[in-house]
Amino acid sequence: WKTGKTQNFGRPPLSSDNVLRAVLHILREGCRWRALPSHWGRWNTIYRSWRRWVDAGLWSLVLGQLARKPKGQLRFVDSTFIKVHQAGHGAP
Repeated sequence: WKTGKTQNFGRPPLSSDNVLRAVLHILREGCRWRALPSHWGRWNTIYRSWRRWVDAGLWSLVLGQLARKPKGQLRFVDSTFIKVHQAGHGAP
């Protein structure tokens, strides 16, 4: 059945640039997917796009390229190793 019109279903696709920026935001801020600010788009749309990149091996290629020419120093702090005084758990 042809009507001569092109029909677009669903939402328009997000740009790869927008998805990448949203994923970098997740990594930088350490937040959950569901906590992604709405200006990046719907969290599940961003997640599905990222998941497709992972499944296709694209994310591994990107990380591999970034690891070839590292700049600066990498530092990682895990809060499970930071001791806090027993009274230092909240505001006064």
